[in-house]
Amino acid sequence: MVVKLRKSGNSYSLTVPSPYIQLLGIKGGQDMEVHVKNGHLEYRVADPRPADISWDRYTVPQSAYASIQPDQYVKELRDHDR
Repeated sequence: MVVKLRKSGNSYSLTVPSPYIQLLGIKGGQDMEVHVKNGHLEYRVADPRPADISWDRYTVPQSAYASIQPDQYVKELRDHDR
């Protein structure tokens, strides 16, 4: 499928056809990551988890919780001092 590259201020934008949006289950307003890989643009849905978690006096880098689910964050932070 061919889409047109459009100028938008100092940037450019691409329109993603609706069938692709539905197929991927993404929604408008969702953050996307863009990379250049082997001379091609590659778009991915951005990870919804923040880069760092801060909870009172705790700061946990993303690498420490990259493999846990969001509902485990607080438990991991509480168990940090034990």
